[in-house]
Amino acid sequence: MADLRNPYETTSGPAPGGPEASLQVPTGRVIGIGEILALTFRIAGRGWAEFLIVGVVLGAALLGAYAFAFTHALDLLETIPFSELADQSDPPMDLLRDLALDLAPVLAAVVLGGALLIAYYSLFVTLRTDQIQSGAGTVDEALQRALTRLPIYCLVWIPAALMQTIGLVFCLIPGFILGLIFSFLTAIVALEGLGFGALGRAFNRASVTLLTNAFVMYAIIYSCGTGANYAMGIPLQMLLEYGGPIFPDTGNSLESVLGMLRDPKLLLLFVPTLLVMFATQTLYNVAAVIMWRNDASLAIGSPVQI
Repeated sequence: MADLRNPYETTSGPAPGGPEASLQVPTGRVIGIGEILALTFRIAGRGWAEFLIVGVVLGAALLGAYAFAFTHALDLLETIPFSELADQSDPPMDLLRDLALDLAPVLAAVVLGGALLIAYYSLFVTLRTDQIQSGAGTVDEALQRALTRLPIYCLVWIPAALMQTIGLVFCLIPGFILGLIFSFLTAIVALEGLGFGALGRAFNRASVTLLTNAFVMYAIIYSCGTGANYAMGIPLQMLLEYGGPIFPDTGNSLESVLGMLRDPKLLLLFVPTLLVMFATQTLYNVAAVIMWRNDASLAIGSPVQI
């Protein structure tokens, strides 16, 4: 006779009423936005030190990669004889082509490396959230599992990030909706494991969950996080455009602009933006795991343990 047991159910985990009971997702009923937010912040608070340490390490690597690419681009710009080109009526196509060929490999490597770092952090948060809820597993195990699942995860995460960016550039609402859907989907991909079969299950489970009770609630959480990220970008954009008290006003010459862009203080302005980005990414992943567990328990009829 076929084994009809829930393949995700296990006997491990905290006992009912134990110290981990407050971190468990309620089963047998649809939970509301208040319970989701409360659980999200409880779990994030439980693992805040681990999330912070991993986020700081990955964020420092990301900041260093961006600084390298930025410096390389400035070095190339300073080699261009702008004063001589100003008298030419036709654009210097050969010079622009050489500049693009020199800059493209560095930018491509930095963008891809940055995407991998953020994807790895997202994976780690999702897997560690699952461990905190189940009461089993260590940080080292979550880090190792995140590394082994990174290739299959990136098959979804990188195209999703690209489509979201394109959507936001051309139209805000489609880009926002794409970002919401793929943000939820990538969290489920992290839980389903390795292989293309796991990828197919993730698409199916994510679509079922979002089409039932989770879409509006996840949209609220995603909207708050997206708004926080945009809000952090406004002061940075104003400082870059107007200088402000951080950068002395030395005129609008090319030399003064390049000097401002080389100022180390400019790099520090990106730190709060990165902190908010990693914080919102943490909340996205924790909330997605909570909502998926709740919806899966309703469909299966028993608590879900992964």
